[in-house]
Amino acid sequence: MRVRDLALWTPFFAASTAFAQFCPLVSPTFDTGRRTRPNATAVADVNGDGQLDIIAVSDPSDQISVLLYLGGENFAAPVLWPVGDEPTELVVLDFDLDGDMDIVTVNHKSHDVTLLQNDGAGNFSAPVSFAVGLAPFAIVSGDFNADGLPDIATANVASDSVSVLLNLGAGLFASQVQYATDDAPDGIAACDLDSDGNLDLITANIGAGTVSVIFGRGDGTFLPASSITIPGNAFDLVCCDLDLANGPDIALVDGFTDSIIVLYNDGSGAFGPPQVFPGGDGGFSIACPDIDADGKPDLITANLVSDDVTWLKNLGGGLFDAPIPLPIGEDPSDVALGDLQGDGDTDVVVAFRRGVKVIFNTCGPAPCYADCDQSGALDIFDFLCFQNSFVLTEPYACDCDPDPACDIFDFLCFQNAFVAGCP
Repeated sequence: MRVRDLALWTPFFAASTAFAQFCPLVSPTFDTGRRTRPNATAVADVNGDGQLDIIAVSDPSDQISVLLYLGGENFAAPVLWPVGDEPTELVVLDFDLDGDMDIVTVNHKSHDVTLLQNDGAGNFSAPVSFAVGLAPFAIVSGDFNADGLPDIATANVASDSVSVLLNLGAGLFASQVQYATDDAPDGIAACDLDSDGNLDLITANIGAGTVSVIFGRGDGTFLPASSITIPGNAFDLVCCDLDLANGPDIALVDGFTDSIIVLYNDGSGAFGPPQVFPGGDGGFSIACPDIDADGKPDLITANLVSDDVTWLKNLGGGLFDAPIPLPIGEDPSDVALGDLQGDGDTDVVVAFRRGVKVIFNTCGPAPCYADCDQSGALDIFDFLCFQNSFVLTEPYACDCDPDPACDIFDFLCFQNAFVAGCP
């Protein structure tokens, strides 16, 4: 799909200090095929050309759409592949370790997952299905038994459980093993919460207003779930180290209260009191890229009611800036992350009712931090520039170290950056 009308492109803000930037340019709609209505998306190089492609899953058509990237801001026409009944999410990884990216979808009505194996050119095999729990809604992949093969786990809304399917290789998975959760798990993520080297599972339980934490033993089995009560009912969750301390934290999106709920990890897999931040209207999915390349993971949500994507900049110290909206179109339901243009910036792919859009991050390379006055030379005037910024408590000076306060450590941080020089 070649873009010809530049008027269709929507530039927004360049939110930045001079050194941490997000310059979004929202594309026109890329079609995902007749009778499709994408509800989830992913990015991966499915044809081995070194460029990231878009894969979208559509529950009305029981298909996935593959849009090969042609370079620039252009994608090929979609190619459709059948999967199970009412697919809701997908993961894209090399499940058979042949060097090609395969696809697994989770299918809400057929109560299973479907594997499509890639031939290396972006063509996929006939679907093969494996049973999971009742009404699965979300899926995650990780190596749960440390054998080098990516396994899968699903959140099953109607059976109040997680299904774990260990990868046997050659396109086969072992029969599911279910682990109980609280009521109606609809989001799932995998990360090492307690720093023991084993992947753990977490679910957002929309029927209970809780998070279930299921610690992994490292051999593909898991301990019984523990429960954390949250002030809301979350649709989705993600784990990443938001405060740059003590390992992965948990962030959830609650579309009922239009809020983001963050649980900060103490390093042992225990969490402090929930912290609540404003979000978009009807938030449905969440991701945590460092979108402005300042070294701190930000939060991105897709919002069904306000028909937009919101960005919450990470200010450090466990705080986030007010959400900034990017209008998308009707019912944005999922986001996927990747550097589509190979320019070093994270782009965002959004699935919505009419197809997919790409939020291209167009800032380009960030300037050298130590060159405060942007003269191209490091000299005494850069120290004077930093001092002025510090006196005015500008983000450039106060955000040098992860601590949001303006203090002596920011001066030491700048001094270290000056000594290190510019690339």
